[in-house]
Amino acid sequence: MSVQTVNAKCRIDDLIAEYSLRHDLVISAIVYPSKTFQECSTPFLLSVKEDGIAI
Repeated sequence: MSVQTVNAKCRIDDLIAEYSLRHDLVISAIVYPSKTFQECSTPFLLSVKEDGIAI
């Protein structure tokens, strides 16, 4: 995992923790590079693209 990806994951974890506590929710993040997310069509990513909620 690249340093940039690790840094992004840490920032996302901080945001999720704050949002989760504020709204009493459990949220998990799986970090993918933007290009992978946009170009890949695995069943998991297709489901995320269809059902995911951007926060």
